[in-house]
Amino acid sequence: ESKQPPTSYYHLLKRQISALLKDVDLAAKPWPAFLEAINLAYHKFDFDQRTLENSLTLSSEELVQANDEMQAVFQAIPDQLFHFDHNGRILSYKSGSSQHYVTSDRLIGKLLDEVFNKEIVSRFHNAINEVVNNISTLIFDFAIVHERHVYYYESRVMRVRGQQVVALVRDITERKQAEEEVRRLSLTDEL
Repeated sequence: ESKQPPTSYYHLLKRQISALLKDVDLAAKPWPAFLEAINLAYHKFDFDQRTLENSLTLSSEELVQANDEMQAVFQAIPDQLFHFDHNGRILSYKSGSSQHYVTSDRLIGKLLDEVFNKEIVSRFHNAINEVVNNISTLIFDFAIVHERHVYYYESRVMRVRGQQVVALVRDITERKQAEEEVRRLSLTDEL
């Protein structure tokens, strides 16, 4: 639906152009047509600008809503989300519903080797290189020892854009402990 521009703009525009063109005979036929074209162009621009502003407002509101929904979904899952550049610098970090011993202020802006041990750094660098070069998803497990406890994690590394990747990291400690218990029990049964 297009709005008809108000005629008051036409008169204002006509006065402004008339002042600029005071030495030109405005009574001649080409000039009213010229003024009308300028007026229509001005109003079309104004209408397009308002339409764009409204569209941007809607887009901003939709983005905020989508972000809120994404945050709610992410809070409901127990995973951690790391966003890396190709050098292994942590660009962002979000933690889901599980409590983790790492915090975003300890991670963001740091390189992997400033935060994790060499084995984990090597695994992530290999995964980042593989994903950036082959546009695939790579899944691997790793363990972290913290305060004499071993925590096991599963990482899914995916390319998001350019040479940036995300890693979705899930704590699988309980699963690993259950697998170890089943293995231990089956060994006991065999004896």
